Amino acid sequence: MKTQTTNLGKVAITVEKDYWNINKEYDKLVVVEVENGYRSYISRKVVPIGTNLSDRDYWIPFSKLPEQNFNMYFATYTGDKETTRLQVPIHLRRKGLYLTYVVNDKVITEWYNGNVTNDEAFVNDINWMYGSNMLVGDITISSDGYWIVNGEKTNTKAQGEKGEKPILGANTYTGYLEYSYDNINWYNLIPFSTLTPDIQIGTIETLSAGNKASITKSGNNVKPVLNFKIPMGNTGAKGDKGDGWKLNGWVDTIDDLPSNANFGDTYLVGTNIPYKTYIWKNNNIKWVEVGSINELKSEVFDGGRADTVYGGSRTINCGGAADINV
Repeated sequence: MKTQTTNLGKVAITVEKDYWNINKEYDKLVVVEVENGYRSYISRKVVPIGTNLSDRDYWIPFSKLPEQNFNMYFATYTGDKETTRLQVPIHLRRKGLYLTYVVNDKVITEWYNGNVTNDEAFVNDINWMYGSNMLVGDITISSDGYWIVNGEKTNTKAQGEKGEKPILGANTYTGYLEYSYDNINWYNLIPFSTLTPDIQIGTIETLSAGNKASITKSGNNVKPVLNFKIPMGNTGAKGDKGDGWKLNGWVDTIDDLPSNANFGDTYLVGTNIPYKTYIWKNNNIKWVEVGSINELKSEVFDGGRADTVYGGSRTINCGGAADINV
């Protein structure tokens, strides 16, 4: 029997120990794994450096890990954690699954620790764990707001749903500042007693004597406006007649003033108007000049009389009446 030898080249499949590298040349029948891509490819022939896995002249998909081996799920927040969890399809629910979503710019990651995966169990907080069980991997957010997991952009928005704008109201019956999302159901926010009111003064009206004072309020409890009505007081009783001003006498010069006198004694000094006025203060200071007088009305004297008790001879201008010599 004649033996014929033919060189078939490489016929055994080789599994590359390192992840696929586009900057490396590969022999035929080499299986490469895509790092964190859950796929593997086999080369059809020798692969030159720089050949992409999508080039089917050189590469053929060899395997793809089934979905159930994928252990991370990214969801859009629906307004509460229960309905957000239910976005995970039944066939992906399992113990050890990581669920990630965003609430108000905060990334929330939960780890499912239950053995039952029906809806009732899957929404129950007792089956979810937080804290140290955080998601591991290369996770970023694209410029248009989608999750990027290990270099692959997902179809899941990295944000929660837009929250509703609350309605604020003041309930004067309960004494609380309240809020509502539907204008039907209202919830207490803070009591008025914790607020410092901004008090405004409105009108101030003067009433005639005998009316009652009153204050009315407008505005609200947070910014009240106070309006005042205040009556005038009743006319007071007539006071007693005062003692008036007592002139003790005239002298020509300061040196002619008495060397002793009583507190309040008053003398006019001079021979012509204006007369300087001096008052005795005490035994130390004695006489103090307090001003000058250009004329004296007759009312200064007792009934307009002028006697020698004032000393010397003076002519008093009585404001149009007959002058008086004293």
